[in-house]
Amino acid sequence: MASKFAHAMRSAELALAMPMLPVGGKILELGAGDGWQASILTQHGFKVTAIDVQGIAAGATQYTPVTIYDGQTIPFPDASFDAIYSSNVLEHIKDFDRIQAELARVLTPNGVAVHCLPSATWRFWTTVGHPFHAAKWVCASRNRATPPVDPSRTPNINRHLVDKNILDLVRLGLVAPRHGEHGNLLTEHYLFTRSAWKRRFQRTQWQVEDIRPTELFYSGNELFGLRLTPRFRESMAGILGSSTFLLKSCPPRART
Repeated sequence: MASKFAHAMRSAELALAMPMLPVGGKILELGAGDGWQASILTQHGFKVTAIDVQGIAAGATQYTPVTIYDGQTIPFPDASFDAIYSSNVLEHIKDFDRIQAELARVLTPNGVAVHCLPSATWRFWTTVGHPFHAAKWVCASRNRATPPVDPSRTPNINRHLVDKNILDLVRLGLVAPRHGEHGNLLTEHYLFTRSAWKRRFQRTQWQVEDIRPTELFYSGNELFGLRLTPRFRESMAGILGSSTFLLKSCPPRART
């Protein structure tokens, strides 16, 4: 379920991406989640179709209808859309080559794809901030793990379960998890670089037309939340690097 912080960051990134999309065009949003960004695109005059896999936004407020698909085959005819948009989605797709082929299939001959992608900066600072973020989670989980029954009745069993829970949480808190579907915690620091992303697109014969930083700095831990102003985040991006960047590309058949 997306937080207010996630919505704020996605809205800021989308505002930068919209000028890269055809005005009033038919847009397919890949990995739309709760439909937040699709609803914003609709408000700006785009004709949007949103898709995602089952369960991604389960229980969340839906801001626009989202079509469920199998994560493999996009359920629309060839040449159905003028542009594709995705935000922090491609790193979660297991079969990147297949999805690239499907995106090429549903695009019109002159169609483009604009993807907002996590950077190595995001990966590094999310890794650094993970223990601080996890500390709150461990403390909260310890309170939840404490059995509500009288401990004098089952002192050994309950204490063992609680201690095991805490050990697992502490272990998880010390080591940041892998974010996407490829590589591991260490290799993601390379896989999220601009050059690595560009090579993945070129490997599938997509032509990269533009790569630009969003000039936003944040981590996946949502440290400080919305207390940091957009201007401050922009200043931090100038020093530490942008947490995401926008990549515009066109499929093989759109080449001239």
